[in-house]
Amino acid sequence: QLAGCYYMSGAMFNSLPEGAVQALAVAAASNPSKEAFLIVSMIGGKAADVPVGATAYAQRGARFFVVIAAAWQPSGNAATYTKRRDACKAWVHETKAALQPYALGAYGQLAGNASTYDEQTSHEYHTPGEGTYGWASNLERLRAAKAKFDPQDLFVNTDHIKKA
Repeated sequence: QLAGCYYMSGAMFNSLPEGAVQALAVAAASNPSKEAFLIVSMIGGKAADVPVGATAYAQRGARFFVVIAAAWQPSGNAATYTKRRDACKAWVHETKAALQPYALGAYGQLAGNASTYDEQTSHEYHTPGEGTYGWASNLERLRAAKAKFDPQDLFVNTDHIKKA
């Protein structure tokens, strides 16, 4: 994680239907700090030409990527800091939950939230399959590679995948 007082999440979408756009509008109108922001980016193109199983990245058909981020100013007062932090985290979680019905999946560290890179966060908002929200059908292959090439589980500060 980068240094700083921020919290972020995100999701990928095939389309942005009216409900998703409305959720983004509500989030934009209710942000908790002047450092809170939403990024809506078009993606796709050549990435969609690569087979899903060719790399770890599984959401090749996605057309939009939304980043939900909020930052807060540090404070020497613990209560003030906690209040700012909690408001920002709640906004990110509420926005993600409102967008979730329209989401295809997510990418890497933005699959869950910035509090941890553990694979488990990738299903924090999506429970059909452990870890499948970010990795989709590639998860089992990635777990096998993790067991083979990193049996000691040394690489945990990236998009952590548990061994098979």
